[in-house]
Parts: sequence; structure tokens; C-alpha cells
Amino acid sequence: MEDASLTTKGVVKLSSAVDSTSESLAATPKAVKAAYDNAEKRLQKDQNGADIPDKGRFLSNINVYSKGEVDKKKGMRKYTFSAPANAVSGKWYPVVFRRTGGGTDELASRVVITTYSSAGGYAMNNCEFNGFVMPGGWSDRGSYAVGFFSIYSTVERSIHSIIASVKDDDLCSVFYVETRAFPIQIFAEEGLNVIVPTADYAVGQTTYKWGATDPLSESTNAQIILDFKNGRGYYCSHPFISSLSGNAATATKLQTARSIGGVGFDGSANINLPGVNTTGNQNTTGNAATATKLQTARTIGGVSFDGTANINLPGVNTTGNQNTTGNAATATKLQTARTINGVSFDGSANISLSPANIGCPASPTGWLTTGSNGGAITTAQLVTLLQNNGAFNTKAWIARCAWAYANSATIPNSETGCGVIPLAGAVIEVFNNGSSSNNYTIRITTATTTSVSGALTNAEFIYVFNGTDYSPGWRRVYNTKNKPTASDVGALPLTGGTLSGGLTSSGEIISKYANGFRIAYGSFGFFIRNDGSNTYFMLTASGDTLGSWNGLRPITINNTSGAVSIGNGLNVTGGVNGSLNGNASTATKLQTARNINGVKFDGSGDININTLVSRGRVTALSGSTQGTAGIQMYEAYNNSYPTTYGNVLHMKGASAAGEGELLIGWSGTSGAHAPVFIRSRRDTTDAAWSAWAQVYTAKDSIPGVNTTGNQNTTGNAATATKLQTARKIAGVAFDGSADITLTAANLNAYTKTEVTNLLSSYVKSSALPSMTVRTSSVSGGDMGMSLSAFISHLKSNGAFSKSYWIGFGDAMGFNAGSINNITGFGAVELAESIIEVFNLPNGDYTIRLTTSHKADYGGVTNAILVYHYRSNRSPSGQWLKFAGTVGATSN
Repeated sequence: MEDASLTTKGVVKLSSAVDSTSESLAATPKAVKAAYDNAEKRLQKDQNGADIPDKGRFLSNINVYSKGEVDKKKGMRKYTFSAPANAVSGKWYPVVFRRTGGGTDELASRVVITTYSSAGGYAMNNCEFNGFVMPGGWSDRGSYAVGFFSIYSTVERSIHSIIASVKDDDLCSVFYVETRAFPIQIFAEEGLNVIVPTADYAVGQTTYKWGATDPLSESTNAQIILDFKNGRGYYCSHPFISSLSGNAATATKLQTARSIGGVGFDGSANINLPGVNTTGNQNTTGNAATATKLQTARTIGGVSFDGTANINLPGVNTTGNQNTTGNAATATKLQTARTINGVSFDGSANISLSPANIGCPASPTGWLTTGSNGGAITTAQLVTLLQNNGAFNTKAWIARCAWAYANSATIPNSETGCGVIPLAGAVIEVFNNGSSSNNYTIRITTATTTSVSGALTNAEFIYVFNGTDYSPGWRRVYNTKNKPTASDVGALPLTGGTLSGGLTSSGEIISKYANGFRIAYGSFGFFIRNDGSNTYFMLTASGDTLGSWNGLRPITINNTSGAVSIGNGLNVTGGVNGSLNGNASTATKLQTARNINGVKFDGSGDININTLVSRGRVTALSGSTQGTAGIQMYEAYNNSYPTTYGNVLHMKGASAAGEGELLIGWSGTSGAHAPVFIRSRRDTTDAAWSAWAQVYTAKDSIPGVNTTGNQNTTGNAATATKLQTARKIAGVAFDGSADITLTAANLNAYTKTEVTNLLSSYVKSSALPSMTVRTSSVSGGDMGMSLSAFISHLKSNGAFSKSYWIGFGDAMGFNAGSINNITGFGAVELAESIIEVFNLPNGDYTIRLTTSHKADYGGVTNAILVYHYRSNRSPSGQWLKFAGTVGATSN
């Protein structure tokens, strides 16, 4: 009887291997148990983690918090928020820290909020609050906050205050942040919801104003908990009750009373000073606020003055001369004429200064009319228009064009080469040397809207003219309203695009997709894939450089352990630098030279091993006495060995205490055989030697083997005529004493006659009601029968009556029929196809279609199509396709 195969019935050989890929072996219970034990240790995908034995330890291993820990505010979380849409500079906007439960469900929360940091001149530079907040609403506890507020200068205050409800909102603590301070960074306890609203935010009876000038007055039923108007420092919403050192910002009483004008003052009440605000005398020094006479008379313009009477000054209020220095209060003319921006001025008359005199841009009177109804003008016409309006008579000239469309022209793209310029409402600036128009620059800034089709708004155009020999021309300046496209600046777009040439980055290039860094060159594509558990070097199928991966796994890196697996061989030709674990398949030299019988050996050359020399007649070791490490040879010669004469080999390692001896006796007769003995001692220092045991050879007499007698043995005999216990093979008893015969019924298989009959009858499709016969190739899904009709036809041919059924499509396509695109891979012509059905005891089944290499009426060829039906799955049915590589043909 021949061995069974995938295509031939026969005897099946059992195997307990669990790593075999053979298709001619059957698994033993041992192999099945090994596979079951392996599967039993793995988590089930459909349990979603419910079958993890120790979930707490699992969460600890992957370094995450449990829901219970998060609910208890275990841990902090970092956030980044940009400014809300449509926020206006100079306004304050709420940032809400909201507890998940009110009342006493949660305690005070740790909060860190840091605003945007920029250059020193930025109006709203970095501010930070680091502390605790607790909203209380109208509860007995009330709201409170405490923490440190950091700011460089009060003029850069970007966090206004913290406010909370005075009514029923005991969930929210609200920070107000200035628009220009965004984006902000927040570090808050887990369990807090951080919200940046886009409109007024209402909770119960309290509404927090969005976009406020004064957050407190513009909010409803709110109170300020902390106001950061006093700059950098430690803030607390309630009085500090304790002793402090240093100076208080304010106080109601001095710790030590002081005297003012002899009157005690501690700051707790006002005082009166005699001679100051009440009647009395006060001994004072200094200057009196008022007096009737100077203590010492002074001279004014040579006239004595003590304050008791008025005086006259000659040349001032009376006739006479007064020698004075300095400047007169008024004058009709400057003694020396001066120039103002190059124009002479002595004060005797007014002068006029032109913009050129003071270095300012000149401008025409009123709006500049450039054309009519948006009509096109050339660059030369524009220059003439500007010349006629004096634009080239000063170093700088500026004009605002008429806003009316009827009074405005347009410069077309054919002139500029960089866009259409609408002049309605535009600003035109001209810069030149102030004397001619030979060298100049024109700058045009367009309005925010235009009625000219295709014209550019919010744009800036520049025309440079340094003579016709120096490439005069227009260019457009990119700005926040007119950003360049990727093609404008030779860059890649954010999505897609192809880079020519190399790419160099001084930082990381980050991909958040599982596949990254693909090289599509030649027939194969290469890319790196990280599926979360492992990182792979992947290859595509040949001819599909941009496709998915093929079955090869050249390099696999375990993301957890870092272990590297090389799946398809490794060839190293240039040597390996560094340390490697494991054994090299070949090597030219050992890293560390070793001693072999006392001779250094590193593998780079041959060595000679000294001959083992006898140590003479050494008395046999006894008890737990240890021998010398290494290999020694002794001579047995009436010295306590089990045979009188012989040679002894003693063997002991360098580190372990275990040792052993081999004794080969000398024969007493020339050519005769002598006995062989062995003994050993375990690897503990106090272990005793074993008794000597004789080693039997073919020359020794063994009872029950080569001499008469009995021999008690265990184990398996190399050969036997009968099994000790009879076994059953496919239900037939077998003890090895005689051959047995297995029938097809024993194996639940078809007989040769049944197979012959089955192979000789083709599956006909004449009973298929929906069969479609085509005389030309048909594509798409409109060929042949449906899945239900196909199954019914198989049932009528007995395909579901046995565990396995096989049939062949009629060679005549008209008889065999076809099935439509129910497989998802195209139509299948059943002519000359092999149809197999595998039935399970519960009514589920698998259908395998092996298509022909040719389809006369179109359809899938050279493929294996498998349909699995499992009633307890959703979907219950699924088609698979296995396509092979097409080889040589023959006729």
C-alpha cells in the first residue's frame, strides 16, 4: 500500500512535530496538545483584553493609568491651545478649567498655564500661573485660588485674572487671556476638562463673557478670585494669617509708632501738628511756604530787594540802560540768518518748504485718475501718466488712485508677467534720484477688492527701471494675503508632489503612517513598516514598486526588546566589527586564544598536542577523594582496581567537581580480550565515587544475549516480531505478528471504483436555470449563474453527502456553464475546472475551484478560488483567491 498524499489515498504516517510544513504527515495527540497549549497562552482578539489575568500589572507594564486612577486625578496632562477663531487683539478671552463633579466630589486642582513667548519687543510676552484653583459658587466653602504668577513687565500682562461664579456654578475656574498671548501651554490634573470657548460660556446662572474688555463687569454673576494687576509675585485669594518678614504693600498700623513734629503717629488715626494745622508754635528749619521779608536782601539788576516793597529796573520798566545776556523773549529779525532744509530764513518773512526740501514724498492734489472703466494701459503709458503728475521731480512720490471704477485703469498680465494690476483704490509710490526718470522704481499696492476679472487684490507689484540695457521689469511681492504656491518657489506641496534630486535635513523626518521611506526603483519596491509591535524592512512584489509587501521578511525588529530577526539569510563579506552573540558558521581566528592540553590555540594556525604521558602506578581513588583536573593516565597494577592490570584514563573539568574514569584491562593471553570498566563521581565535593561497572562488548558473554540465560531489559527493541499490546489502525486490530488490510470504509474514503466512476462523469450544468451561454468573451459581472444556483447544482450532484467530494466541469463549455462575479475576482468558466467540496459535521463547508489555464468565454484562469461557509460567522461566506505563477506551455 502506498503512502497517502494530497492527491492519493494511502497509509498516513504520524508525527509529533509542531514545526513541520509537511503535507504527507498526520498530527499525533502530542502535537495537537502542543499546538493547543501554545494557543491557550495567547490572548483572544475578540475578548478585547477581558482575558488578561492581571490587568493592573498589565497597565503598569505598558506605563498607563487605569480609569480608576484617572478618576482619582492621578497624573497630569499637557495641552496646547491656539487663539479662538475671530478673536480680536486687545480683548480678553476665557480659558475654562471645569471639574467633572461639583460639591465635594473633587478637591482643589493643580493648574499651570503659560502664554506665548516671543522676542523682547513683543507686546504680550510670556506670563505664567502655577498653583491651585477651586470653584465653589455659592457653597459654604466658596471659591479660592493660590499660586505664583510670573511676568516680566506689567505692560506685558497677558493673563488678566481668575474669575468664578457667585451662584450655582461650582465647576468652573476661568482664566482670562489676551488674544496675542496665544498659543498657550497648559499642564493640568487628569480629570479636568480644559475648554477654550468660541462664544460666551454659560454654566447655570453664570455667564463668562467671550472677548471682554473688563471680564468681571461684562460677565454675569461672577467674582474675581485673583487679579494679576500687581505684577510678578505670590497670589492668594484670602488673607494670609501668620507672621511675615519684609515690607507689606499696604498696612493699617505701624508696628512701631513714630513721632511727627513731636506728635506720636502709628498710622491708626490722623494727628494734628501745632503751628501747622492747629494754633500753637512749631520750631522748624528750612523755608517757609510764605514770608513778608527776605532774611537777607538780594540785588536784582543792581537794585537791592528784600521783599518788603516793589522795585524798578532801568531799561526794563523805567527809562535807562540794562546790560543783559541771553535771548530776548521776542524779536523781529534774527541777527544771523539761518537755513531751514536749505532755505534761508532770518525771521523777517515767511518761507515755503517743498517735500523735496524736507526729504518727504511728494503727492498730487486729490485722487490720481489713471483711466476709465478699468481699461488696460501699458507700462509706458503708466510712466507717462506719472511724469505728467510730477512723480519724477522728487526722490519719493506717493499717490492714492481714484476709487471710482470709471476713473481707473488696469495693467494687464501681458505687461507685468506676474498678474493683473487693478489701479482703482491702489497706492502708487515712485522712487528716483529726483531730477529725471532715467532710473526709478515704481511700487503699486492694490486695494482689498476689485471688480476687474482676474485682477489681484491685497497685492504689491514693483517695477524697476535702470535703463533699457538692464532688464527692466515687474515683479510681485508675496504676503500673508498672496502666499506663493509650492510651484512658485520651487517647493513641494503639503500633499503629494515629487522631489527631484537629494533631500538633506538637519532634523528628524517624521511619518505618522505605518509605512514610510519607500524606494521605488527597478522591479522591486522597498519600504520600512512599523505596525506598533515590530518594525520591518519590506519588499514589494516584482513589478509593483508602489504596492503592498510580499511574503519576504528580510529584517524584523521587535519594538519592545530591540531584537533583530533576519528571515532570508545573511552574507557578510567584509568582516564584522564589534561583538556578536552566537557562533559564526566560519572564522579564521578566535577572539580569545584557548589552551588545548596546555598549548595556546587561536585558530590562525595548526598546533601540536603533546602525547598523553602515563603518571605511573597510582592507587585507585576511594571515598570522596577528588582527582587532578584535566586528563591523566594511570597504570593499574595490583593497586585497588577491579582488574589486576590495565590502563586508567581519569577525566575532570577545571571548574566543576564531577569526574570519571575509564579502565581498560590487559589481556592475560596473547590476542585475547580483556574487560573494560567505568565509574564516575557527581559534581559535589563530598560525593563518593560510584562502584565500577563493566562495559560489555561482543566478545563478552551476556546471559540471554549471546549465552544461555535470562536478561531483564527496558526500552524499545530495535526490531520485534510482535507488539506487547495490540493497537488499532483505523479500527482494525494490529499487533505486528501479521499484515492487516484497511478498506475505504475504515478510512472514510472513496474506493478506487468510486473515484474512477466519479472522474469518468463530468459535472453537467444542463439543470441550471440561469445558465448563460456566450459566443464571445464576456467581462464584468453578468456571466453565468448566481451563488445560490451554483450551490443548488452541487447539492443535486451529491456534493454535500460525504466529507469530501470532487467533480470536474464538462470539457464542453456549453454543458459546464459558468458562474458570474460572485467571487469578487471576476467570472469563472466551469469547463475543465476541478470542483472540490469539504464538508464539516455541523453543516458548514468549504468549496475549492481550480480553474483551467484557458477560458473560451472569458473569466479567471490559472487560479485556485476557495469559498468558506461558516454559519456562526458574519459574514457567513467569504471567497479567497490563490493565483500561481504561469510556467511553460506545451501542446
